[in-house]
Amino acid sequence: MSRMSENKARTYRELYDYAFDALSEMPMPDLETRELITLAGRNCGDPIDPNTVQSRYREIAPPDAYSTLIKLLERRLCGEPLAYLLGEWDFCGFTLRVDKRVLVPRSDTETVALKAVKTVRERKYQRVLDLCCGSGCIGLAVLHHTTAHVTLADISEDVLDVARENVALMGFSDRAEVTIADALDDPSPALGMFDLIISNPPYISADEMSVLDAEVAAFEPSTALYGGQDGLNFYRAIAGYWKAALKPGGALVLEIGAEQAEDVRAILLKNGYINIETGQDLAGHDRVVTAYRE
Repeated sequence: MSRMSENKARTYRELYDYAFDALSEMPMPDLETRELITLAGRNCGDPIDPNTVQSRYREIAPPDAYSTLIKLLERRLCGEPLAYLLGEWDFCGFTLRVDKRVLVPRSDTETVALKAVKTVRERKYQRVLDLCCGSGCIGLAVLHHTTAHVTLADISEDVLDVARENVALMGFSDRAEVTIADALDDPSPALGMFDLIISNPPYISADEMSVLDAEVAAFEPSTALYGGQDGLNFYRAIAGYWKAALKPGGALVLEIGAEQAEDVRAILLKNGYINIETGQDLAGHDRVVTAYRE
């Protein structure tokens, strides 16, 4: 990545052209360019917005914006996810705080969140558990779009600190609880019973872990990805152990890998669940399995 002179004052158009050239091989170079220019500008005291970069092309950027942008570009070109650089990411119509402690929320997971929201509304469920919650994105979608009470649970206090911050930022502290729990173990009786248990658990198999995209493997937490040798450890535990925390007539809504529908269905049948359904994401891949406790 060649650099321009450090001493020259630069317009936002010059910063845009420079960053766009560096990011031209990215899937969405215009979006990434505008986001990183915005971040550089804001870090240097200019409250610019990604949607106003073009209208401000002729304006001179703050003196340190260029050197700040270079550092951001170097991190991005080394594979650090854009969401981690920004410290936030959009999901289901709202913005979440995210960092390297949690996975970056995917559009695939929005399919799971919307299925959970629909299930809560149709069944009039009031008590929901987001297990392996990470940033809290799925549970927060339920809080955002329904009147249910949601418990967000994960095994790591570091992860839960991110979920707590998002709950507070979105103003849901009165309807949300954040607590530690191990999805691979029996639920604590203190948690009580839930109408709905949602989970986007780790589901990447050992073979898949070895061929993950470099950006994911190098920067996102492996503990939130690896689901055991065959990728199914968490589904076995949730279907078995966590059935004790699901009310009769309650539902499970689970995110799955694109090739896991039949295996997860078999696990659920073995554990006595009924009315098992599979839903697809926007790309047409199997992504969500819903099942009910009799």
